[in-house]
Amino acid sequence: MSSGYSGNLGFKMPSNWAFDQFDEIEIDDWAIDKVVSNNVYNSSVDRLESTTPNYNLINPSIDDVLDNLYTLETLANDFKSQFLETTTQIEYIDPVYIVLNYLRHHKYAEGSFQLTLNMDTSSTTGFFNLVERENPDLHDYFKALTKVDAQENMVIDKVEGRIDLGHLAYTILGYGLPSLNFFNLIPRFWTGWGGDFATLTGEITLMRGPVPDPTLNQQEYSDLLFAQIDRARLLLGANSTFNFEDICSDSDGIAIGNQILYNYKNSVRTSLYLTLRDYYNNISTSIRMKNYLTELSLDPELTYTVTELATKIYSTVNGLLETFGLWEKFGNGADYLDKYAVAHALAEYIINHK
Repeated sequence: MSSGYSGNLGFKMPSNWAFDQFDEIEIDDWAIDKVVSNNVYNSSVDRLESTTPNYNLINPSIDDVLDNLYTLETLANDFKSQFLETTTQIEYIDPVYIVLNYLRHHKYAEGSFQLTLNMDTSSTTGFFNLVERENPDLHDYFKALTKVDAQENMVIDKVEGRIDLGHLAYTILGYGLPSLNFFNLIPRFWTGWGGDFATLTGEITLMRGPVPDPTLNQQEYSDLLFAQIDRARLLLGANSTFNFEDICSDSDGIAIGNQILYNYKNSVRTSLYLTLRDYYNNISTSIRMKNYLTELSLDPELTYTVTELATKIYSTVNGLLETFGLWEKFGNGADYLDKYAVAHALAEYIINHK
């Protein structure tokens, strides 16, 4: 048997060595060791390094994006030491949050987006400079993927879902930032599906025209409601402000953000790369729809009618803050029938794809 794992040089075997030798095949004056994984320590690797990065920007696969994300997160690990002595805020010293902040910043950096996350740009600016200096091709790649809504830049997953990477990062932060979820008054769904819900409602409100006449009889009002539902059905998941990419990214952001927040609360140390890899390895359309049900505090395994689900969606987006603040900003003067029409269309979509 070999005297060590070092090619018979006799070095001491590591205490966490993952293989055990159980036999040796002798061939003349040399031998072949027979070893097995000992099931005590993990003998697998999380990923293999690619010698040639793939910077394809035309609907890149999620696997290609994750490979490049791994490299980006490695740079974030190198960068975090700059903030360890100047701040205790987790979003500025944890590579997971550094990378997410970097990815969202190209698209969601100003105004209400910045206010919603309650984050400054001190770490982002420094990390931008580091990535641009150390790996300019990588910087240009992620900037192109996250800056605009170009259809050709959407990331494609294994079930043909389409992911808006900048949108995804912003929504993950909305659900995964400890400071935002513990202290912020703005409901976190406004960083994802709530904001898209409001802008689509604004779209169909403009299509409807004048405020409904309060003297309309029940049939006339019902006809107007169903006309708005039809408009919402046609636009939801299509070429609108609540498109298919938004449906995918909002749902994924809910699940991934909740996982990241769980990891933080329970001191589970893992990377953004691994968290996303595990999620997208198991993704399905059904899982995406169930994420919405879980978000609404509903049992994802139960069956709901369209009316039940639409009512729950409507009540969720019409809390006190929404009524007196956020709807005024995003809703273009939306009425009850406009909001309920989008809630009805979204409920139908979830049920039909679950």
